[in-house]
Parts: sequence; C-alpha cells; structure tokens
Amino acid sequence: MHGLLGSADDWLLMGPENSLAYLLADAGYNVWLGNIRGSKYSRHHVSKHVSHPDFWRFSIDEIALHDLPTMIDYVLKSSKQEKLFYVGHSQGTTAFFALTSSRPEYREKIAMMFAMAPMVYMNHVRSPLMRMISPSSRFYDNLHTELGHGEFKPSKEVVHTIGGNMCKKEIQCEFVCSNVNFVVSGFDTSDMEYDLVPVIVRHLPAGASTRQIKQYGQAVDSEGLRKYDYGTDINNMIYGQHQPPRYNMTEVKVPVALYYSEEDWLAHPKDVERLHAELPDVRDLFKVPTEHFSHMDFQFSKHAPQVVYKRLIESIKSLSY
Repeated sequence: MHGLLGSADDWLLMGPENSLAYLLADAGYNVWLGNIRGSKYSRHHVSKHVSHPDFWRFSIDEIALHDLPTMIDYVLKSSKQEKLFYVGHSQGTTAFFALTSSRPEYREKIAMMFAMAPMVYMNHVRSPLMRMISPSSRFYDNLHTELGHGEFKPSKEVVHTIGGNMCKKEIQCEFVCSNVNFVVSGFDTSDMEYDLVPVIVRHLPAGASTRQIKQYGQAVDSEGLRKYDYGTDINNMIYGQHQPPRYNMTEVKVPVALYYSEEDWLAHPKDVERLHAELPDVRDLFKVPTEHFSHMDFQFSKHAPQVVYKRLIESIKSLSY
C-alpha cells in the first residue's frame, strides 16, 4: 500500500528491473496494488462527485477501518488464500496499524507486515508542513483556513513557504519545489537516478484529503496516533469523550518488519524506535545504512532494490506457507 499523496504507480515507477512490484512478481508472487481513497485511481462514489467537498470528508480512519479491510478481503477471496503479506509505505503503514489495532479478525489474515518508513508516532517529525499544521503551531490557524476541508491542494505560495530554505537553494530541478510531495517528505537528488525525477513529478501528488494531512498534524502534538480530532463538541458526539481515542499499538498482534532511515523527515528514528517498543511481534528492525536515504527513497532510491527490497523478498521466501 502506497504512502501519503501517492498511488499504486509508486511501486512501478523505477521500472521492471528495480520496482518492488515487478521484483515480487518475478519472484513468483501474486502482487496486488492498493489505491487509497482519494488517489487518482480511487475517485468514484455512488452519490458524491469528486468536485464536491463532501467527497473529501474522510480521514485516515475511514481508509483504515473501511477501505483497507475491504481490499484485504477482496484479495484473499480472489486469490483463494487465508493470509497475505502486506507491504506498506508511509501512510500505508498508518492505515494498517490503525486497522489491526482495532479489528482483531484482520490480524489472522496477515502472514507478515513489512512497514517502510512507518508513520504512527510523529513527535520528532522534521517535515515543515507537519510541524506547521499541528494545533500548537503559530501557523496553524492561517494554514487551517488556507487548506480548507476538501482535497489537499495547497497553493504554490503555500508550497514554497513550506519548503523554506530548501526552495531557496540551487537544486538540480526547479520544478521540485512546486511539487508538494518533495517539500513535505524531503528530497535529495543524490540517491535517485536523475532521469527518474521528472517521472515521479508527473505521477505525484496523486491526491489526498485535507483531513488526512491534518490528522498527521494532530499526531505531532499527541502521544500516539488517535482518531481524527473534530473538536470537543463533535468528539463527544462521535466518540463519547473530549479527546479522540488512541489506536493502541500493543494490540497489533501481527508479525512485523520495520524499515526506517536516519534522514527521513516524516518517520524519525526515535518515533520508529518507540513504535518498535510497543509492537508485540517485531521480527525485523532494520535501519537503512545508506547515507541520505529519506522518506521517498524507499520507493525511488537507486539503492532500494539491493538494500531494502532484497531483504524484504528474502524474508517473504523464508516465511512462505
């Protein structure tokens, strides 16, 4: 499952020789690529048009508790299997951990979960956007108003403000600073093939709701991942309490591998290590040793096939049932 602002394309953009989806297929596995609600491949609704704000009134909670279990059930039914291996990046890990901490029946459907750049704890996040959209930020009120309540489509001015110093430096590709994915997640051309950058920009961002972004901002100030915070009055109506309930990571009783890196703006090592301490069944904790390896590099780095994917595929082979 792809990450924040991404789509299934992300697992394919490095081509047949290097993309994880192709490598898994070549290894003999049946590969299913999910698309989170609101991505460019998941914008149909029985009654709401994508241009209407009501279409975008969803958070990570709806993705985790409604969409993801439906996808898992569909894959298992279609493939006539009892369990599957789940590979998630970024938000794809958030949705998984929220689901399996809340619905015990889905723990039995997972052979193992591979989490790349897992985003659950956000207290040490370095992304300027996540810091600015957190409720304690002095920028919160203005940014909250600017972003609105529909699709996450920040203006060019907002993107450049978020980018800060990075957008003032001389970088190889001027268009990078107009792409919100890079300024949110961080960017270092040294770890990517130069020709791949314009390909990535053509496919990203692939869509997200503003609530998804705001829920991560809320997590920056919170002790852990919680359901979406609507404010005290609505929280009381929906949840029966002032604060939204927390997703309990000690309930994720599923074999997990955690892959993380030092330079990740969104999944800080300290936050990943805290997640590791709470998850009950971590089989592999792997910190990528490659220098300058950041959040998006798990899908786009020239080093990912050898450093990350090879390890992942070997783990699946050792566990295949």
